[in-house]
Amino acid sequence: MSDISFKKEEQFTQFNIDISIADDLLMERLRDLIVAGMEAGDVNFVINFEKVTDFEPSLYVKLDEIHHIVMKENGLLVVACLTAGNDLLLKDLDIVSTPTLSEASDYVFMEEIERHFLTDEDEDLDVTGEL
Repeated sequence: MSDISFKKEEQFTQFNIDISIADDLLMERLRDLIVAGMEAGDVNFVINFEKVTDFEPSLYVKLDEIHHIVMKENGLLVVACLTAGNDLLLKDLDIVSTPTLSEASDYVFMEEIERHFLTDEDEDLDVTGEL
């Protein structure tokens, strides 16, 4: 069994961490999988940490690196189910964190609606910048 599994949803790819202890090697593989997903055209990612009970503080640097890679391509990264306390540190890094997968899915859905709405508004502007 792999320590990272994934499934494609309609609006995002969900990565599940299937072991209890996250380490540098796991985060590097996760980064590589997300980069490969981006190369295949995916832009939204949810990382499910539900099974992780041990997440070292040093790994926040790796998670922040993944976040910046996704943001550079105008994508969205949502971290779900990270144990209480750990999720507070994500707020300092500007990484979206939700307590459940359902909320992560809802967050991605709402962001996609907002992107679509903003794109429609931009298309409604004529050459002079007026509606």
